[in-house]
Amino acid sequence: MPAVSIIIPTYNRSGYLDRAIKSALSQVDIDFEIIISDNCSDDDTSKVVARYLATDKIVYHRHNRNIGMVPNWKYAIFQLAKANWFVLMSDDDYFIDE
Repeated sequence: MPAVSIIIPTYNRSGYLDRAIKSALSQVDIDFEIIISDNCSDDDTSKVVARYLATDKIVYHRHNRNIGMVPNWKYAIFQLAKANWFVLMSDDDYFIDE
């Protein structure tokens, strides 16, 4: 089980998402998973995420309909995350340190 789940809820923000994912993947010295919970985006979010699916660190879930911002967060935290600890990271945020 990973030590930390980095949760990135997203909706139509593919232009920012790549940087968020890259910064999350650059973390060192801790076992983590990255949960991307897509709230039924209609932009190219799935194409951005697809570039990273080869790593076993990424879990991608796309909802069939937009369930709202807070329900999307809750779904990612309580249904998808495996770790006991989580970081909720907006899709336009990024870590500046490893």
